Amino acid sequence: MLQALDETSARMIYTREYFQRPGFIGLADHALAAVCVDAAVQHGVPTAVQMLQRAAGVAADGRLGPVSITAINALDPRGLCALVCAARIRLYGSLVTHDPSLARAREAGFALQADNASGWANRIARFVEEIT
Repeated sequence: MLQALDETSARMIYTREYFQRPGFIGLADHALAAVCVDAAVQHGVPTAVQMLQRAAGVAADGRLGPVSITAINALDPRGLCALVCAARIRLYGSLVTHDPSLARAREAGFALQADNASGWANRIARFVEEIT
């Protein structure tokens, strides 16, 4: 089924599910929206919205309504990008260090989530480079 999905359809789905529905379409800054969309794809929409809300100092209810959007758009987008990236780095670190099967996997010769750490770091680094 997934193989039958063409690029145009995939882009439409991503736009709808990770940009429009969560409310990131209301963000005035494109770089901030890109960081949030990427976070939604990686961590789930509610987590990404909460990361942004915490960075902005608004109620982190996981829903991006007009009050949150107004408050967020009034703040420095570069600073918010940095804070959202920091939250993502912490989450990735937690995934690697608190994976309950990591100790058993290491004993068996596998690293599980740790195998992804370099890719995750590079993913966030690209966003950090954009805002500096």
